[in-house]
Amino acid sequence: METLGPERDGWTARKAKAELRERLVRVERRGWRRPAPLTFAEYAKTWQSEGERRRGWKPGSVRSYRAVVDRLNGFFGTMPLAAIRPRDVAAYVAEVSADYAPATVVRDVSVLHAIFTSAKREELVDSNPAERAERPKAPRRRWRIPRARRSRPRRPGTHR
Repeated sequence: METLGPERDGWTARKAKAELRERLVRVERRGWRRPAPLTFAEYAKTWQSEGERRRGWKPGSVRSYRAVVDRLNGFFGTMPLAAIRPRDVAAYVAEVSADYAPATVVRDVSVLHAIFTSAKREELVDSNPAERAERPKAPRRRWRIPRARRSRPRRPGTHR
């Protein structure tokens, strides 16, 4: 027995039966089994250590990812990896948008997406909750182009 979600999120008996049929098909075709209860913090640590070793990240990337994973662990750390939903990602974006610049939040969501892509590849989760996450937009910069001052005013009728 498993609770899939509340009615307010669109879950009906019909939708639950369809999900059951889909899971049974996955079990028959690929030998799917329910993922082990693995927390986000545990998997993020594994993802980071394997990334450093296998992908050959530069030291600056390692420091940057470490800071991002620390922020993500502060929010998602104790949650089971398979229980994180798109609404949780949206809640994270809303929370950190108040404290950090849009570029930082976008980087956090990108790293979160990469973590879940890896977890999906390893069949630890069924879907990537960060897949279609809204990222905050940075305000457009108004560029000011300095102009050279003229040393003396032009006389009417002269051309340069």
